[in-house]
Amino acid sequence: MKKQITILGLIMLLCIALNTFAQPIIAQTDLSFVNHNQSLIANSMISAIPYSSENNGQSAIKSLSTDDCNLTVTAVADPSIINKGASTIIKAYATPATVTYNWNTNETTDQISVSPTTTTTYTVTASQTSGNCTASAQTIIKVNPSSNCSMTVTASADQTIVNQGAQVTLTATAKDIPTGKSATYSWATNPPQFGASITVNPSTTTVYVVLASAVGTDGSSTCTATGMVTVAVTGIDDIKQNVNNISVYPIPSNNQINISFTSTEAQKINIKLINALGKVAYSKSINIYSGEYNKIIDVRTYAAGLYQLQIETPKGTKTKEVIIN
Repeated sequence: MKKQITILGLIMLLCIALNTFAQPIIAQTDLSFVNHNQSLIANSMISAIPYSSENNGQSAIKSLSTDDCNLTVTAVADPSIINKGASTIIKAYATPATVTYNWNTNETTDQISVSPTTTTTYTVTASQTSGNCTASAQTIIKVNPSSNCSMTVTASADQTIVNQGAQVTLTATAKDIPTGKSATYSWATNPPQFGASITVNPSTTTVYVVLASAVGTDGSSTCTATGMVTVAVTGIDDIKQNVNNISVYPIPSNNQINISFTSTEAQKINIKLINALGKVAYSKSINIYSGEYNKIIDVRTYAAGLYQLQIETPKGTKTKEVIIN
């Protein structure tokens, strides 16, 4: 009788053990504090559950691939808490870095600017250019329902026309910062830089965008503002020679802007209108053109603010400031 009980007990223990090992393994990673440079790697044996983190108004969520390819991606928003009507910048970082990006906004750059009216989750998927490896990440932008923000920020450069690779110091200055808050600055460079003053070494004419956030002691941002400055890289003399008589009017504009210039040689020309967040609001490419060019751009649906008009040729880029009311 005792032998029967013993054998039965062993069989029951064996069944319990087999059932336990048959369950999937779930690895839960605590990301309650995530820095920009932290990274996680998953393999095909682990399912990862991503966690949100916030630190001084910054937010990041890391989500791992289920392929055995060591691809990771992080989405970082700075700030992650904004007022209704304000904007913020979300940047994706992937390791290895040779990937393509696809956001749930249908944008395909590593960095996007967003202006959600309600708390919104943004997702980016990174895909290796060779192979079938993908990884996704999310970040949540929290939106305060109302805003009395009157803060503004001005971006400036110690040099606005430089030789290729020259060092330029950029400075941001915020005004009308809400009482009890301090201003933090995030520059949309690659990689992002932080602080009121940074240095850059542009190789081509570049529009630099800074996001100022009024941050409280709890790390949340209740007020944001953006500014931008253009640094032109030499080649500007060439474009003055082959693109002349550039005219943009009216400034400021409510409904439309009129653009005209003369191309003195047959060349490819790109026209772009870039907003204060560095996002291209309008783009047109002209394959080969010579002579006088005129274009009317309807701006009735564009957000009010400062824009940069860029006229690009193979020899350089010319910029003009445009104000839309």
